[in-house]
Amino acid sequence: MHALPPARAAYPRRRRSLRQRLQHLLLWASLHRWLVVCGALGCAAVLYGLLRTRQHLRGAAGPSPRYDAVVVPGGGLRADGRPTAWVGARLDAALAHEKETSYFLVLSRGTTHKPPPVDARGYAIDEASASGAYLIHGGVAPERVLLESWSLDTIGNAAFARLMHSDARRWRRLHVVTSAFHMARTREIFDWVFGLPPHATRQPQISYEAVDEAGLDPEALAGRIEKERRSLDGFRSNVVPRVADLAALHRFLFTEHDAYRAHARGSELGTAAAPTSSHPALGTY
Repeated sequence: MHALPPARAAYPRRRRSLRQRLQHLLLWASLHRWLVVCGALGCAAVLYGLLRTRQHLRGAAGPSPRYDAVVVPGGGLRADGRPTAWVGARLDAALAHEKETSYFLVLSRGTTHKPPPVDARGYAIDEASASGAYLIHGGVAPERVLLESWSLDTIGNAAFARLMHSDARRWRRLHVVTSAFHMARTREIFDWVFGLPPHATRQPQISYEAVDEAGLDPEALAGRIEKERRSLDGFRSNVVPRVADLAALHRFLFTEHDAYRAHARGSELGTAAAPTSSHPALGTY
C-alpha cells in the first residue's frame, strides 16, 4: 500500500501577489466604510422620525407655557370685599399673561393692620378668595386659579407660596406681579425664601413685574413707600441673619413672628408692626 503524498504537494497553495493583497484590503475598507455610512444614515433616519413625532405631539398639545404660575401677592380689600384698585391693577396685569401660564396663584388671607371685611352671612372674606373671583370673572377657568389663604404679610406670602404650592408641584418658572411701591421688598423676600435650603428639586426661576399704584392718593402712597423702606431695613437686619434654612424659617414664623405665633387671649395681634389709625399708610392695606 502506497503512502499518500503530502497535501501541500497535492494541492499547492497559490501565493497572492502584493497587488492582490492591496486590492483585497481596499475592498474590505470600502465595504466597511459603506457599512458605517449606512449605519449612520439609519440612525439619523430613526432620530429624525423621533423628532418629527415629538414635534407633532407637542404641536397637537400646544406650546409649553412660559410660566408654571403667575403669582399675585395680597394687597388689601375694599369694605365690600372686592380687591382694592391697586390690587385690581396687579390682577389685570396678571390676566395679560393668561396664555403664557399654567396657573394663577393669588396670595394672602388678609392683614394684621385692620380687621377683614365680612360677607352677607358675617364670614370674613379672604384676599385670596376675592382675587381668585376677580380672575375667574376675567375669564380664567377656576381650575387654573390656586389660592394661598394662610399668609398675613409678605414673608408669609412667599413662605406659603413655596411650601404649599411651588415645592409640591415642582414648579420651575414663576412670574410675580405686584405694585411698584411693594416691589423692592417683594423681590428681596421671595428670592430669599425660595433660595433657602434644602431644595427637594431645582430652585425655580422667578421673574418680576411692577404695576402702577392705581387709586392711591399721594399722601397715602408716600406713607406706604416710607413704611416699605423701614420694613425692608428691618427684614435685612433682624430676619435674614438669623434664618438660614427652612427649619429656621418655620421656627421664626411660628414662634417669633407676631402674625403667626401663639398669643395670649386678648393680646393685640401684630401691634409692633401695625401703623397707627391716623397713619396715611393704613389705607394702603
